[in-house]
This record gives sequence, structure tokens and C-alpha cells, in this order.
Amino acid sequence: MLAYITARAVHQRMDDVFGIGGWRTEFREFTIAASYESDLPSTPTEKRGKSASSTTGVLCRLWFRDPATGEWCWKENGASETDFESFKGALSSSEKRAFAELGGGRYLYNLTETFAVTSVKKTKEISNYATTKDKKVFYWAPPTLPPWALP
Repeated sequence: MLAYITARAVHQRMDDVFGIGGWRTEFREFTIAASYESDLPSTPTEKRGKSASSTTGVLCRLWFRDPATGEWCWKENGASETDFESFKGALSSSEKRAFAELGGGRYLYNLTETFAVTSVKKTKEISNYATTKDKKVFYWAPPTLPPWALP
């Protein structure tokens, strides 16, 4: 399993560190139009063929009050639209990336590979469930994070 952070976890951590009124988000859409020349002409009068593409996404500016000075500061990062719920995915991803600029969640990159415990039977410890492509149900328990990775 891969560890990840959710936007809700970002919100909770920001509340815990800066207080409910001590932070806010600002989102802006972006489009980057990229074009490139291809098929160079073989003669000076021949036209070049052009190919163009663009990327759309969201920038998140994560504002927070400096606990020492009370001044508003910010960190910013962006993400392109995602394949699933494209705009909502870009909002969430850009917010999590801005949070990483502040140092939040970076520890996840230091985690080693871990495996979930799975079972065909539900127990007190193994109670999450999922369904396979062929509609079979199995139960799983998430790996435990090491103490250094907990807030």
C-alpha cells in the first residue's frame, strides 16, 4: 500500500497548527498553451507543420498566520486536472502540494514499502473491505505508521 494524505487531513492539520481562523486557501485556474514546430521544411518556401497542446489546472495559495509574528504568509503550488473528477481533483492536488511546500506530509516519502493484512473473513482487526473485479469480497487492515510518521 502507498501512504497518501487527503485534503481533509490537510485541513485538520492546518486547524491544529494555526487554528480555524489562522489559515485560508485561494485557488486560481491556469492554462498553459504549449506549441512546438515539427516537420522542418525541406525548402525555404515550404511551411512547417505545427502541433499544439495545452494543460489546464489549478494553483492553490495556502495562506497562514506566522505564529511568532501574526503576519500572513503563503506557500503555493499547482496541479493539472486529474482523470477522475478533473477540476475537483486539481483543487485537492494543488492544495496538498501547497501543504507540502509548508512541510506537511513530506515524511510520507520516507516510508518504506508496506503491505496491508488481508483476509477472506472479517475480524475486529481486519474490518475494511473491498471487491475484486470478479466481484469477490476481501477484508483488509491498513499498515501501521511508524511513531516518527505520526503528528
